[in-house]
Parts: sequence; structure tokens; C-alpha cells
Amino acid sequence: MMGKRRMFLRIHIRILPVATSADPPFTKAPQGCPSSITVGSETVACVDQFTYIGSTIDSSGKSEPEIRRRITIAKSAMQQAYKSVWNAHIALSTKLRLYNTCILPNVLYASESWADVALLDAFDQWCLRHILGFT
Repeated sequence: MMGKRRMFLRIHIRILPVATSADPPFTKAPQGCPSSITVGSETVACVDQFTYIGSTIDSSGKSEPEIRRRITIAKSAMQQAYKSVWNAHIALSTKLRLYNTCILPNVLYASESWADVALLDAFDQWCLRHILGFT
């Protein structure tokens, strides 16, 4: 029988900035933001936007800035692969598989809460036209 061992778990809490909702055009310190927020011994900054786990969180609460940022990243990936993949003599089914595995995850990462999908539809159509050679 093994002796009892105590195991300790140290938890590090990372303090993140707070994005608050503000009605007028945003200033450096949003209108609804308190002068300071303290959690434990840490002071939390109040900002208009910040990036957390790869997604930009905005004080407006809208998803459009994040969608546009993701589309820019994915469009860059599409353009980098233009000559070697999309314009090459590769079967259409292979091109579509590459699109579904390499491009779409870039644009759809953390998209579960996005309400505005019109930009995503337009981007998808742009990509498919390029893959099919209808540019």
C-alpha cells in the first residue's frame, strides 16, 4: 500500500481587460467604464477592444469587425495559394477539399456567436469563383 501523498494545484488567474458598451463614438476610456476595476490585487484595464484566444472582442458588441479580420486572414491564404493550388491542374474535388480544410477553418474559427453572415456568404462565393476560375 502506497503512502498518502498530497498534491497541490496552483492556479494562475490572468486578468483580462474589460470592454464596455458605449453609445457615443468611442473614446480612449469608454463612457460606461468605471475609473478602475480591481480583482484581487490586480487592476483591470478598461478598453474599447482586445484580442482573446485569437478573437477580437469589441465594446460595440457587434461581430462585423471580427468577421472582416477573419476574412482578411483567409483571403490572404487564398491568394498565397493561387498559382500553386487554385490555378494548377488539380482535380476540382481536391481543390474543394483543400478549401474546406485550409481556408474555411481560418475564417470560421470562433464563429459560433456571429450574427451577421452576409459577409461570410460573400467571401465564400468569392473563393468558389476563384477556385472554379470565374474571376
